[in-house]
Amino acid sequence: QFPVTGRRDDLSPTSTVCKTFPGLTKGQLELCHNYPDVTAAAFHGLQMAVEECQYQFRWHRWNCSSLNTKNRNPHSSSILQKGYRESAFSYAISAAGVAHSVARACGQGSLLACGCEPRSFSRTRGTSKNRWKWGGCSHNLDFGIQFSTMFLDTRERGRGDIQSRINLHNNEAGRLAVANKMQTRCKCHGMSGSCELKTCWKSAPDFRVVGSHLKDRFRSAI
Repeated sequence: QFPVTGRRDDLSPTSTVCKTFPGLTKGQLELCHNYPDVTAAAFHGLQMAVEECQYQFRWHRWNCSSLNTKNRNPHSSSILQKGYRESAFSYAISAAGVAHSVARACGQGSLLACGCEPRSFSRTRGTSKNRWKWGGCSHNLDFGIQFSTMFLDTRERGRGDIQSRINLHNNEAGRLAVANKMQTRCKCHGMSGSCELKTCWKSAPDFRVVGSHLKDRFRSAI
């Protein structure tokens, strides 16, 4: 559950921060006022998504250049108003980018509204010769997905038409791609690296992995 606000008095005025992100809907602007730092991470994720899209389609006639809009908001691109396969990929990679960027920023301690993903630190698993426990600082994918949903799906909810429902489906497919590619990383403990105990944490995948997965889905789409 989100706290009431992510603002803090010693931050730059929220209105100034939100003005640097043009093209926001009313709902997105409200989120930005309450969570300016998370919104900044979300926009970083959108730009990361555009760059990954350009990499994945670098040999195609359509190479995602239309997503690189002047206001840095790919959702203002005209192609996203169409029902093309490329539109579906654009929605999916954008939602994935926001979830990925916010999750990583949470885990790095960069945001006020979230931190590491909460896990049980006391439980150990495995045999006595190969035990491990959750530790470190897992990227907070739950928060990343939640913010991605609130930030992007608000553009579609309430419209009720078929295209909006398709867009929501593609947003969810992008977030699911990040969730399915999450990695478990571990660090060994013990005498001389014997790895008697491992501390493990969840890490968001390299975004190229997510982009390649979504590109495979694009190829198989009808």
